[in-house]
Amino acid sequence: MVLPILVPPAICWHPPDNASADIRRQFFTAKRSRNRRKVRKLCLSTPGLRRALIAHWLPVAKRCVPPPLATLIHRARADTCPRTVLRQCEAMLRQLLRRRRRALGLTHGELTRLAASFDGNTLRAAPSSSAPALAFVLASMHWFGCSHPRSLFMAPMHPPTGLIRWMTHFTVQEQVDQGQQLPERLSLEVRRIECFANALVTQILAMTPRHSRGAVLLPELLKIAESDDLNESGSFTTLPDQKSMTYVDLPHRPGLS
Repeated sequence: MVLPILVPPAICWHPPDNASADIRRQFFTAKRSRNRRKVRKLCLSTPGLRRALIAHWLPVAKRCVPPPLATLIHRARADTCPRTVLRQCEAMLRQLLRRRRRALGLTHGELTRLAASFDGNTLRAAPSSSAPALAFVLASMHWFGCSHPRSLFMAPMHPPTGLIRWMTHFTVQEQVDQGQQLPERLSLEVRRIECFANALVTQILAMTPRHSRGAVLLPELLKIAESDDLNESGSFTTLPDQKSMTYVDLPHRPGLS
């Protein structure tokens, strides 16, 4: 014979009306502490923490965002293929990032150590990471559509999502008629995002109360540079990158070499 397991209901004690002021104060303080622990535990989950950090740093990012580029200049029709333009822009993007990395004097080992030391639970890089390395990794995460820097060193399975998102700002007709302007315009946009990442990382490091905690890396903040109306906060859809948290090997990737 199987006996059912009885679980008694939780008993909440409330101080009586004639309780002293000290007892009521202690009960209120304990209850408030329990509620704070529950809220903190809920917010410290990875998706909740990412949303909270984005909301916290979004006003700072708005102050750092550079002005948008001018519109395309209408020239004689080039009659280019959008697929060809995408391949040209992808090759130029990788070349521009390689040139920038070499100009900053960043080695491949330094970048892999930064990616390996990134804490996926707190979304913070190692405190020893330099500001130029943080800005370069942040901009690269923006272009390649990565939520974790270790994903930058994995074999690419598709064109950079940041590049595709940037190209969607141009209509198909513009890509066909003015496609010869897009590679040149991409170089200006890469430089613009680079300046944005440098300014944002500088502000994050300056406003971090404890520098031993390291700086947060949130590439979603750079997306506001793509909005025409900077007064709009925009909507960010973030997903927990469980695979990137379990990466052990960091194989060589041509895009960051």
